[in-house]
Amino acid sequence: MNNLLNPVFRQIALKGRTKVLYKGDEVGQFVLAFEDENMQASIIRNKISHLIFELLGECGVSNHFIRQNGPKEQVVTALETLPFVVDIFTQTDADLAKRFHCQEGLKFKSYLAEVRVKDSSKEYSLISKEHLLNFEWISLEESSKIFSVSHRVMDILYGFFRAYDCTVQSVRLEFGRSYKDGVATGVLLADEMSPKNINFVFNDTLDVSGEDLYFEVAKRLGILKCE
Repeated sequence: MNNLLNPVFRQIALKGRTKVLYKGDEVGQFVLAFEDENMQASIIRNKISHLIFELLGECGVSNHFIRQNGPKEQVVTALETLPFVVDIFTQTDADLAKRFHCQEGLKFKSYLAEVRVKDSSKEYSLISKEHLLNFEWISLEESSKIFSVSHRVMDILYGFFRAYDCTVQSVRLEFGRSYKDGVATGVLLADEMSPKNINFVFNDTLDVSGEDLYFEVAKRLGILKCE
């Protein structure tokens, strides 16, 4: 049994609340494991993320997904994680409605992008694109690509999920910098693609939340069998 499949030999690169990143057997690879308390939720997150990353790849969006590695895991490209997230909105959610004193569900004429600094408390501070450049977290070229990709991802997700009576309200995206022989080769879409970071409004008014949301989306996508 190789080290990639045997947890005994694995080295943890990063551990979060519901995900663990292990060092892979091959240079430049990690194993991303979903670790919800509910194992079925982890399996479904993995399946949905796998499906969406493959869809994005087919549509020309470069991302860290390489292949699925068992029911709860994916092999991904090793990246230098960038210290911020990009939130893309198609309409106001509860937080935006509260901050801007408007109704929830207000549709935008164009996508709204917000940038937030990652923080262990999960209370991410809102910043501007200029912060990213002036603190030299990313280059101007990387900035252009990140926001272009963010809008492209929303285009794809919005169109894809409309076929399943779901409106994508917002998506939180993470990015990382890839390297080859110590030289930066570009930025890739990273983390996961599941109801954990994609907010939906169900057009048939079905109201679900929490882990039930994973199961509902999986049913609509046809990837939930007998879980």
